[in-house]
Amino acid sequence: MRRYAVAWVLLSSVLCLSAAAQEHRTVFKIGEFDNSSEEFGSANVAPAVYVVATGQPKDWVGAQQAVVPDKAGSAGAARKIQFELQSAPQGIYQLRLGLILKTARAPVVELNVNGHRGWFHQPLETYREGNSEGAILPQYSIGALTIDVPASYLRAGRNELALTPITDELSTAMPGGETTDFATLIYDALELIHTRPTNPQGATAAASASGVTGARATPTVFFKREGGRLSEVVSVIVSWRELTPQGTVTLSSPGWTRTQALAPAGRDFGEQRLEFPVPEFAASTNFKVAVRANGHVYDVAQMLTPARKWTVYMVPHEHLDVGYSDFQSKLAELHSRIINEALDMNAEHPEFRFTLDGYWQARHFLAGRSEAEKKNFYRAVRERKIIVPAQHSVILTGFPTGEALIRSFYGSRRLNREAGGAWDTANITDVPSYSWSYASILAAAGVKYFAAAANADRGPTLMLGDLHRRSPFWWEGPDGARVLMWYSRHYHQIGSQFGLPPQVANGYEGLQSFL
Repeated sequence: MRRYAVAWVLLSSVLCLSAAAQEHRTVFKIGEFDNSSEEFGSANVAPAVYVVATGQPKDWVGAQQAVVPDKAGSAGAARKIQFELQSAPQGIYQLRLGLILKTARAPVVELNVNGHRGWFHQPLETYREGNSEGAILPQYSIGALTIDVPASYLRAGRNELALTPITDELSTAMPGGETTDFATLIYDALELIHTRPTNPQGATAAASASGVTGARATPTVFFKREGGRLSEVVSVIVSWRELTPQGTVTLSSPGWTRTQALAPAGRDFGEQRLEFPVPEFAASTNFKVAVRANGHVYDVAQMLTPARKWTVYMVPHEHLDVGYSDFQSKLAELHSRIINEALDMNAEHPEFRFTLDGYWQARHFLAGRSEAEKKNFYRAVRERKIIVPAQHSVILTGFPTGEALIRSFYGSRRLNREAGGAWDTANITDVPSYSWSYASILAAAGVKYFAAAANADRGPTLMLGDLHRRSPFWWEGPDGARVLMWYSRHYHQIGSQFGLPPQVANGYEGLQSFL
């Protein structure tokens, strides 16, 4: 083990002092660690600076919009905390942040301590689902981020911490990365803890040692093809304190190695994330991360197992919400234009498929378009590039009689018979429930497949039953007849993973959270 690694082992040992040898106290605490931000105020009413001596939870903003890195210093981007220390700082200070992730992107936390700046990445520790304080998107994660604040950055008297959520540099460079509408830092609580060893000789000095303090590699769910072979993207996070590292990071495994530059300009402490495309490797493969910075070498050995390899299918779909968003006649024309656009995409991208939200859209398209457009539409239905589902429109199945549910298939059945379409699938979007008898009625009519995307904010029962994780599954009606069902987590699912309009940069983080 090299000299710098020895220093790291010593540092780790010191930080693991037993509770009996330490004294803990809370310097300040804002809110309660209860997985909720309800006690906080909004950006419209909370002051830009929270003064610990006089502040109340409502004086802290619960949700803070992220900015791109080069705008982190812009006016209004940061939320500030001012607090007093009665004496010269000694020992270990840690800022504990309880965080709730409800957006597709997980902002990086920029912390500025009396002018000393650092970046820290959110760990998404506990994935949850269900309604969260009225949020329309039902999935969220709970995480706790603990940041070591060097005592040398603090002083006796007034101190100031500034928190700014920023987008990750890697995702910012992707398409749509400059848009931060779906990157929000949501606070559960904040606490600054001071730990003072009862026997501080040597401990405080070791705990405040400057330089690289850690490095960890984590396989991701993303794979790339390079030179005809598949590589898995492995994320490496390097952390340091009190000395901006300049140098390189090397990730290696038996028979493979790659090096990248480490140059976090202007950051005195914190973390930097790098990504390495690693040729496919087996479970329990030995890797080494080597950080060479400022004349020192830090080596860490890790055993990595590749992430699960997924194939993700995306089904393009436009929800028909007659009467909610506008008048029926206007929506009929709007959806006819959507069908025109789908037909154009069929011509440009032969692999493209589009599923309507009901026969109602097809009927209005055929009633208002030219013979050439109708012919093109019938061809797309015959070639299974446009799917006209069995149902007339989105329907609350608990209200109609059995006869009405059967008759709701008539229009689509006739159209698909004329066009040579499949007529084997039905879907219901937004409506939060489905009558048990509907499975039997679908099966009796000859429909084989049923896709459902509920408004889980209105009816979360099915989502909380984990049906989306069990999909596809057989839905069996009261008479034993069955249809194969796919249950989506939410009818805003593309928004919760990629934002609206969808952006690659959002999906790069949101898709990992979903999977």
